[in-house]
Formats: sequence, structure tokens, C-alpha cells
Amino acid sequence: MKKINVGIFGPEGRMGKDIISRIKDYKNLKISSLCERRNHPSIGKKVNDCVIMDDIKKFVESSDVIIDFSVPEATLRLLKALQNKK
Repeated sequence: MKKINVGIFGPEGRMGKDIISRIKDYKNLKISSLCERRNHPSIGKKVNDCVIMDDIKKFVESSDVIIDFSVPEATLRLLKALQNKK
């Protein structure tokens, strides 16, 4: 069975951390990418074999499914990146 690559946008908040801690219970899911805002203190931090990044384009490219726990302005930037994905 192919694993589904899950990207978490806003992984350092309460909900992001909760999803990260629970995803190991699902054998068909894998955290593939974590993305925070530019200059966030967690950029470069390794969580579950994944490094937190601030590159939305790279984040989108490495995710089959994205779970967004960010703020409205960040969601709009994410939607723009998703529109440009080809």
C-alpha cells in the first residue's frame, strides 16, 4: 500500500503538534513536509524525520495532502502556491 504524504502547514501550533503526535498510529500516512512562516524560530528544526521549512512551493510539491493550521493570511499564500502547482 502506498503511503500518503501529509504536509502540515503551521506544525508548531497546538493542532499541528497534535496531528504530528498521532499520525504514527496510521500506517498509510507519512509526514512528508512541515512549513512555518518565514523567520519562525523553528525553521530548520527536525520533527519526526522532517525538517521544518519556510519554502511554500517546496512544501506543496512534497505533499499529497495538506493540513493547514495557520492564520488566514498564510492560508491565502498557500492557496496561491497551490494554484501555481502544475
